[in-house]
Amino acid sequence: MQINWESFATHNHDIRGIWFKFEDLCRQLFANENLSGNKQFRYLHANPNNHGLETEPIYDETNKRWIGFQAKFFDQDVHYKQIKHSAEKIVEYYTGKDGVVDLVYLFCNKAITSTAKQNVNAVECLIKANIDVQLVTDTAVLDLIRNKYPYLGLYYFGNHTIQQEWFATHTSYMLDELGERYNRDFNVGTVFSDELSLFIHDRRAAEYLNAKKTKKYPCSPEDLWPMLIGNSVKVSHPFNADFLHHFLLSYKLNKRDYLWTIYINELTEDDNNRIVQLIQMYDKGEKLEISNEKQIELLLTLFGWILTSSNRWLRDYTSKAMIEILKEHFHLCQIILEKFKNVNALI
Repeated sequence: MQINWESFATHNHDIRGIWFKFEDLCRQLFANENLSGNKQFRYLHANPNNHGLETEPIYDETNKRWIGFQAKFFDQDVHYKQIKHSAEKIVEYYTGKDGVVDLVYLFCNKAITSTAKQNVNAVECLIKANIDVQLVTDTAVLDLIRNKYPYLGLYYFGNHTIQQEWFATHTSYMLDELGERYNRDFNVGTVFSDELSLFIHDRRAAEYLNAKKTKKYPCSPEDLWPMLIGNSVKVSHPFNADFLHHFLLSYKLNKRDYLWTIYINELTEDDNNRIVQLIQMYDKGEKLEISNEKQIELLLTLFGWILTSSNRWLRDYTSKAMIEILKEHFHLCQIILEKFKNVNALI
């Protein structure tokens, strides 16, 4: 899932409701952003039905002021009357002898119009009581999570990401635990390594799927190849031309000839086939309008595997199409050559 409010709504259907989950999220953001510099650790405390603020004001040692926060989650339009009511309660309960707050952070999932009449009235109400207000709304909230707190993205948005730092830290930890028991030469595949390969779409994933397909889930080429070809130039699709490349590499030559080569040899029998139309388009001096470099690489990868065909017409036209593409993207030659250096079926 992506970090946006649609994902937040989808991911947070529990008995407490989405409004409480948003309050929980804002409390963590508030503490992370403002209290991490405190030498003396303090917990945020919330009374039942806290007035105006979500928790009692807390002291920010870094900036030497008392701060608090308010969280407002709206399904549709912003209810400015609700914001003004909260401001009045803050002034009533957190000024004078009943307590002090110097700055209030207002978190909201919607963009608040600062010039809206009731918002202006709310801000003026606070300023008259010597209370400043800081808006943290909509994309500002999301950007905080994306840029600084990915673990909150995982918990509240279902956004599963694995970063290089995660791999480095966990690999180091596991190797320390294993010590001399780890020997790369005796590495054995496990269900966990299979699942990781499927997640990152590496060559081992192709080998695993191939084994599953042939042993337990037979799949006819008539169903498999059109799907892989149809998704071949989709950069973010798990079954694009990169997957096709690793998938075909996992076959031995004779098996690949039987499954792949026979299929592509027959493509020319159908003038309406997408691949045939595409390579003929380049032969006519036309070209596919693609600005994304990765998409062009994926298209060249697909064409590279078409060259394994024993159909001379198909090979010739595909070669011409690749030449036309590489005229404008010559720097991709090295990438494609590196990809196919171990392919033993190019004629």
